[in-house]
Amino acid sequence: LMVKFSPQGNLLWDYNNQNFIFKNISSDLFNNIYTGANVYSGNERGPGVIKFNKHGDVIWSRFHHMGEYVENISDMQVKNPFSIYISYLGSKGGLPSYSGFTKFNSNGLEKWSYKNFRNVFDTTIGTGSLIMAFTDYRTMFSAATGIGNPRKNDFHTAKNTEEYFSISGIVTFKDNNQPVQGGFVKAIYYDETSSGMVTVDSAAIQSNGNYMLTKIPTDTIDLMFYQDDDLLHFVPTYYVSTIDWREATPIYATQNLSNINCQVYRINNTANPFTISGQVTANLDNPSVSAMKDAIVYAKSGGSFRNYGVSNGNGSYITTKLPAGSYELITHRMGFAPVSQNVTIINSSLSNINFDMGSPLIGINIINENIPTKYLLSQNYPNPFNPATTIKFAVPVAGLIKLSVYDILGREIEILANENLSAGTYSVNWNASNYPSGIYFYRLEGNEFTETKKMVLIK
Repeated sequence: LMVKFSPQGNLLWDYNNQNFIFKNISSDLFNNIYTGANVYSGNERGPGVIKFNKHGDVIWSRFHHMGEYVENISDMQVKNPFSIYISYLGSKGGLPSYSGFTKFNSNGLEKWSYKNFRNVFDTTIGTGSLIMAFTDYRTMFSAATGIGNPRKNDFHTAKNTEEYFSISGIVTFKDNNQPVQGGFVKAIYYDETSSGMVTVDSAAIQSNGNYMLTKIPTDTIDLMFYQDDDLLHFVPTYYVSTIDWREATPIYATQNLSNINCQVYRINNTANPFTISGQVTANLDNPSVSAMKDAIVYAKSGGSFRNYGVSNGNGSYITTKLPAGSYELITHRMGFAPVSQNVTIINSSLSNINFDMGSPLIGINIINENIPTKYLLSQNYPNPFNPATTIKFAVPVAGLIKLSVYDILGREIEILANENLSAGTYSVNWNASNYPSGIYFYRLEGNEFTETKKMVLIK
């Protein structure tokens, strides 16, 4: 049984599942709750993690394969912003026992598992304990105790250093290929549960345009290049060279990467007296409307970027140093479709220029971790739909998967998935609130597989 209380002691929600024995609990930056548990299925049992949102809804549950061993969870820790670790002890009569570790990312993908076998033969080691401690972002110490033969008590410690990689390159202006002279780069990913952007690593861009990130895990990330308010020479840009997160090229590092170069868009502007300000909202907690953080409002005029503003935790943004004239304001935020509007500054600043980002577009969910025998793209459901629909697909081998939506003219209008996925069956929700009624197509691409299906939006 899991329960959540308010600060005043009022019961907010409870969750009960007789197949789970909860052992540990933790939370992340977005108030999601993780619990380590043993799951029981017949005579078998195995360790795993269940993720809840703040309302008590189960977002996903992942359990390590039980196999022929009896495995008992011992410890579970959430290392913000990226990783969930569980430790467990496994044993089987007549076979060596072991201490085991499994890492998941916040979207429920299992990243790796490791077992340290010990020369202890007994089924009772599962009654021991295995604790974890982290000294930095990559080094884990563990200590295990158990009861077994030929020794009555067994105690051992281990140090595991997870491999992280570096990414380096140079940042140049797109118009003349000259290096930028400052700014920052951050490696980010989208947390589907909270609709939040999580920073994995960040670094400064040097005066010669070079940068190096040093704490990159083996997971799918995007790179964003940006500057602070005191040095506005270019607008926030995703790798390789786009302001639209849907067109960004994701990176999946399995070794140190160099020459990951980005071209950014110059701000063509000088100190001017006018500003544009307002509020950015989104349907983050349907049906209520919430303030949207980290939305970027780009101000373009005459085909050039004049400046930009970033929304804060209250959803407020301000774009400064603007001259009089006509502007196209384009608001981008990872996980949401861009929105835009045209405004004109005549002789005074503009306020209350607000944007509603609607509902999140993306959310890749694992619905079955059994390995499929072939690629499969299912018909979306419901179909016809208004305004949202679900697309399911199966991936037989790990690799880069892209799922895109096209309009009747064959133009790519949405990228619902573009990342490395493990083998399994997935579902993706698409919200077409910003598109008119009509026929659309969705295409799945992976390795040498490509398939396209039709869907109908009726409003």
